[in-house]
Amino acid sequence: METLEKLFGSSARIKMMRLFIFNPDNIFDSKTIAKKTRVKSDTVRREVSLLISSGLIKRKTTGYALNQGFDLLQPLQYLLTFNGPIAPEDLIKRVGKSGQIKLIVISGIFTEQWDGRVDLLIVGNKIRKSLLEGILRGVEAEVGKDLRYAALDTVDFTYRLGIGDKLIRDVFDYPHKVIYDKIGLSH
Repeated sequence: METLEKLFGSSARIKMMRLFIFNPDNIFDSKTIAKKTRVKSDTVRREVSLLISSGLIKRKTTGYALNQGFDLLQPLQYLLTFNGPIAPEDLIKRVGKSGQIKLIVISGIFTEQWDGRVDLLIVGNKIRKSLLEGILRGVEAEVGKDLRYAALDTVDFTYRLGIGDKLIRDVFDYPHKVIYDKIGLSH
């Protein structure tokens, strides 16, 4: 059980808090909250009520939004970021099911770079895109934000790395972490 879940009472609440805090300018209706967090509708209703009463979110005409004037917003954002929703080993295990994975690099929101171009770079062979997308939707539900990712086959990645492709440079020139490497990068 995640530490935050123990502190805050439920994984559903943590997912919803991350959704609002990591998407501060968005307004979500109950159906969208349920879909993005993969939480049942009745649970969403209960947790939304608790989050409204705590002052973290507020009701809008078309749904619910983060209360950007919430006194504890900054420490809460730090806590939810610092205590990341997914351990690298778990991410490797999940993504590994989608094909013959050779390299996984995390950046963007995983390294607290909210404006990064890519959050996840996945390199491998025989990657089943539809399976990978399903896996990443599950990760997004836990992270609380839509992931920006690139999935490349090994030959394409090696070529792009060799020519200094902008996407690859955008990953490796900014804060990133190689969490799985069967290619033998020296980054």
